[in-house]
Amino acid sequence: MKILMVIANYGVSQIDYARKLVKEYKSWPDEVDVIINTNIALNIEGAVDNVMLLEDTMLYPKSALRTIYENKGKYDLYAFCEADVLITYKNIKYWLQATNDLPLDIYAGFMRYEIDEASGKPYPANRSYNDMHHQRNPWVWDYDSIFVHKGIAYAQFTNTHQACLVFNDAQLDFVHSKIDISDINHINPNVNFPHNALERVDMDIFPFFRKKVLPISRFDDCLVHHVQNRYANIPPSDPNHWMKGVDEETMQHHIKLLNFYAEHWQVTENFMLANPGYSLEGVNHNKGIK
Repeated sequence: MKILMVIANYGVSQIDYARKLVKEYKSWPDEVDVIINTNIALNIEGAVDNVMLLEDTMLYPKSALRTIYENKGKYDLYAFCEADVLITYKNIKYWLQATNDLPLDIYAGFMRYEIDEASGKPYPANRSYNDMHHQRNPWVWDYDSIFVHKGIAYAQFTNTHQACLVFNDAQLDFVHSKIDISDINHINPNVNFPHNALERVDMDIFPFFRKKVLPISRFDDCLVHHVQNRYANIPPSDPNHWMKGVDEETMQHHIKLLNFYAEHWQVTENFMLANPGYSLEGVNHNKGIK
C-alpha cells in the first residue's frame, strides 16, 4: 500500500511535534511519502517541504487538502494532519476495515485525546478529551445515533472536528463532487459555525457525508494524540479550564453506556448503496423505531 501524508504547519513552534509525526509515519510497514505544507522550510529528514506563503495562516490545513487532490490517483490512501496531531498505524488499520465495511457516504472518523501530565495517573488513565465539553458548544455523544454494522458498534459525536483526515480515491471523488477541494478559500455556507479556517478544513466537508461515525466498540482504535497536550494542562484556576474537556473516567462511562445500549437495543443498520435511505432493524429505545 502506498500512502501520501500531508502535514500542515506554520512557523517553527511545532517543529519538534512535526519531527515526531514524520518519524512515526516513516516507520509504517507501507510506503509513505510525507509532504509538509509550511511557510518556512523545516528540513525534517524523511519529509519534503512544500513552502508557500498564505495571507491567512489558518489556511495551511486547507492547502493540505489541495495538495492531496493534486496527487489523486498516485496513492492508495491520502491523509492530512495538523503538525501536532499524531495518526498511528493502528488508526489506519481501523479506518481501512471500517471504510471497507461502510458505504461511501458514511465516514469512519477519529477523536483527539491529550495527556494530563499533572494528574499523576498512568496511561491511559491520564487521557483527557478536549473535544468533549458543554461550554459554548454542546459537544456530546448522540445517544440516538447508535447502530451496529458488521459486528462493530458505531455512534456519532456532535463535534466533527478532528484535525486530521484520511481518504481513498473514491472518497476524494465523492467530496470533490460536493466542494472544490482545490479552492482553499471555499466555505460551506450550510455549516453553522463561526469562520475559523483551522476547524473548517474538516467541518466543511463532513456535512456532505450522511454520517461521520466513531467505533464505540473499538474506541481506542480511533483515538489520535494531540501531542502538545495544550488543553489537558490548563490549571483549574484558569478561566479557560473548561477547554480541558472530560477525563478518561468520564469518557469511559459514556463508552460503556453506549456499548450497553448497542447490545441491548440490538439495533443494526441495513445500508443499501442503491438507496440513499436506510432502515433500522431492532428497537432503538429513544427513537422507538422498530
